[in-house]
Amino acid sequence: MSVNPRSLLLGFVSRTMLAMAALFALPSALHRDGSVIVTIPQPSRTDADGQGPGISSANLQDAHSLGAATPTLPVAVVGRPQIQGSEDPPIASVHAQRRRPTIGSWHYQLQKVDIAALSNLDTDLIVIDHAEATGEGPPVEFSRNEVEALKTRPNGGRRIVLAYLSIGEAEEYRFYWKSAFAKSRPKWLAGANKEWPDNHRVRFWMDEWKAILLRGPGSYLDRILDAGFDGVYLDRVDVHASLAPEKKDAREEMLKLVKELIGRSRTINPDFLVVAQNAEELLDDAAYRSMIDGIAKEDYVFGAKGEAKRNPDELVHWSTEKLRLLHREGKMVLVVEYLMDPLKQSIARAHIDREGFIPIF
Repeated sequence: MSVNPRSLLLGFVSRTMLAMAALFALPSALHRDGSVIVTIPQPSRTDADGQGPGISSANLQDAHSLGAATPTLPVAVVGRPQIQGSEDPPIASVHAQRRRPTIGSWHYQLQKVDIAALSNLDTDLIVIDHAEATGEGPPVEFSRNEVEALKTRPNGGRRIVLAYLSIGEAEEYRFYWKSAFAKSRPKWLAGANKEWPDNHRVRFWMDEWKAILLRGPGSYLDRILDAGFDGVYLDRVDVHASLAPEKKDAREEMLKLVKELIGRSRTINPDFLVVAQNAEELLDDAAYRSMIDGIAKEDYVFGAKGEAKRNPDELVHWSTEKLRLLHREGKMVLVVEYLMDPLKQSIARAHIDREGFIPIF
């Protein structure tokens, strides 16, 4: 029997058009970069151990759920590689499905930022403040074009750019600071940082601080998102420990704050990265590890007990055990050592390299 080639072509085109129509009828989300994520439903399946409820269709853009295992579904990405769900989803698999950047080098600079000079660095990651101090008035925020310039390496490759964000302290040189605070101190402000007088610990669990930090238009987080940063580098996460005497559940409140920040940021940009500085004791929490993309540890080998002084072995061991929890999950562990002595740098580097962490000095 002879077959008309034209009829075969028409049949193929018809089936293709039907498939495309079905695809675009599915729930989707438009990203800021113009790509579209389409959630493809899949028959429910039980957990890997055969226990508990089956996994059914859900919106993968919900980055807030951290308790029980989150459903994982195939995702078709228009303009991006396809990401296939895991058959054995970990806690908060929404976070686990996100890209995990490979970092081999990084740079951390909060003052006297020269965009042109930093653009010439051949590093995988750069951390800067989202604004530059001018000496008069509040710092001037970096523009989206300036942030984009930093994302391009000298060889034309892509670089990750994170914005520094202190979530446990308020700083007098920030846009939100008011001179009236000196006479009428708001309830969310706690004591000043003795080492940095312009910095003040905050009662981070209070709604007034959260409104400044991440809720609503014009918040600190929104300014960072609007500037086009790839993510944030969270400082003073560890402030929860010093406020525990007045707030027994300070640790849990800090975990809630990080969760809310991540939820809001990834609703706008699902690829938004979050790296926490210090507070490695929180890595005992599996849900916290699933949320963040990495951790940076200051004074890991030297400096915890005095400038450039070698840390006690038991302290280094304690930090190492905590940091390994995240490193074993394939996430970045960065180290900041404030050392000028080449010999001490080499001692610290040997220890850091042995663990597979990534240092700067």
